[in-house]
Amino acid sequence: MTRTRTECVCVHGVCDNRPGSGGVCLRGSCLDGFSGELCDRRAVPCGADGRLQHCHLQADCSTSGLSATRGGCHGNAECVFVGPGNASCVCAEGWTGDGRACAEINNCQQESRGGCSPNADCQHLGPAQAKCELREGGVHTCTCPDGYAGDGTTCYGSLLEILEWTPLVGIMSLIEDGSTQKSV
Repeated sequence: MTRTRTECVCVHGVCDNRPGSGGVCLRGSCLDGFSGELCDRRAVPCGADGRLQHCHLQADCSTSGLSATRGGCHGNAECVFVGPGNASCVCAEGWTGDGRACAEINNCQQESRGGCSPNADCQHLGPAQAKCELREGGVHTCTCPDGYAGDGTTCYGSLLEILEWTPLVGIMSLIEDGSTQKSV
């Protein structure tokens, strides 16, 4: 039996030594700031918009009047090298689709309602971002509607208001201040 040894060409990651791996890096083993099968590409801000470009380690990112076609990928997708002359498109985090067409994920329309309580209003702000109150910074927060108190995940109302909605006192727990807590 003859064994062939594939030389590891992984640059900034952990070599995949499994048979048939081709000497590439283990998936997810690249050091911070590097990507690609060989962990030889770095993500650097490039251009006036500051978008991250994945350039080869020895390449410098520069801008000109020319632009690449991105392999037919959507503007919110990454073109991933699959093999010689072959690439695939993958939608960015917060987006869904086949990579050639990507659409925003609206967490308020998901079953989880963006993590908000059923008693809180969920507001879609952008890809995979949900809030109940418009604030700067894109942080996911929930708030309770008028007449309720709480952190948005759990909302508290007055005992009288809740008793008007449901006579089933057994499902509520009385809190020291006389209000009730309705947990999600």
